[in-house]
Amino acid sequence: MNLDKLMPLLAAVAGGLLTITGGVVSTSYVRSMTTRAEDRQFIRAKIEDAYRLTIEIREGVGEAMIGTAVGKGGGSGISSSLNRLEIAVRLFHPALSGRFKEIREAIRVFYNAQRDFVLDSNETKRKELFDASESVDKACDLLHSDLVVAIGRI
Repeated sequence: MNLDKLMPLLAAVAGGLLTITGGVVSTSYVRSMTTRAEDRQFIRAKIEDAYRLTIEIREGVGEAMIGTAVGKGGGSGISSSLNRLEIAVRLFHPALSGRFKEIREAIRVFYNAQRDFVLDSNETKRKELFDASESVDKACDLLHSDLVVAIGRI
């Protein structure tokens, strides 16, 4: 067989193979980028949920403070928000688990101070309750700032 006759056939086969390979590679790349964008969007939504949960916790502590002051209790949604926050942090941003533990500990101290104030309503117990409430706010603020940074990195 003459090489001059074989060359166009080889060029057509090589061109076809390159076209098919390019199509497969570009389709894989587009699919990969789409999946990554969807994953980033999902994780961002979960981090935003965690941010909203910290706000709910702060509001719950504020309600509990008001309820304690008027003798009606309050802040019943704190535990639910705290549990949902824990799940969000552990699953979607485990690096912030330390910040979450600070919030959980601050809330534990708050509940203890609230109980002590209800049992013995004096100025010292009131100050301890107020300080515990401020500790929850500070712990939530720290997690807020870390969540904002995390959203910026996505």
